Amino acid sequence: MGTTAPGEKDDLEFVFDTTNLRMMQVALVVKCRMEAATEKMKLADAKDVMEAIQNLEGARFPVLTPNLKGFEAAVAAGAKEVAVFAAASESFSKSNINCSIKDSLARYRDVILAANRLAMPVRGYVSCVVGCPVEGEVPPSKVAYVVKELYDMGCSEISLGDTIGVGTPEFQIANVGASLLPPPSRIWQN
Repeated sequence: MGTTAPGEKDDLEFVFDTTNLRMMQVALVVKCRMEAATEKMKLADAKDVMEAIQNLEGARFPVLTPNLKGFEAAVAAGAKEVAVFAAASESFSKSNINCSIKDSLARYRDVILAANRLAMPVRGYVSCVVGCPVEGEVPPSKVAYVVKELYDMGCSEISLGDTIGVGTPEFQIANVGASLLPPPSRIWQN
């Protein structure tokens, strides 16, 4: 890693411009799914992006909403679908979003209830479904707990993320898949 000047970041930051919009349009033309359109952009850009993509037929852009304030900003920007993100690993949850799994689910309950009142779909993301960079292997029972909570809250979709890339299809089918009964209507494994 190089050094940065005060106020700069080491990681890349997504900034909205017409080139980024064109890249999204091209990706849609070739049938690539664009998810969480505003995940890495500045909040000030979110409204511009949401306005620019409203008429892209057949596209879905769930906006990550970490709390009720984020949900309200997403709705104000024109979001038609939102997403919440939880972890099956306590350590990862604390390091990624600075709260426990239980506290994150409490935040998301408010978001999901608000979305349900507007008949807005909510996608739930669960990270660390196989392994965690801090804890190592994640028990399927922890994954099942988070999935069930999100499903019971009203998530219309749940995406399972092998965050550190240690899972094999066989492991996921035998362990993670077996722990998800009854399954939500649609579960994606990333």
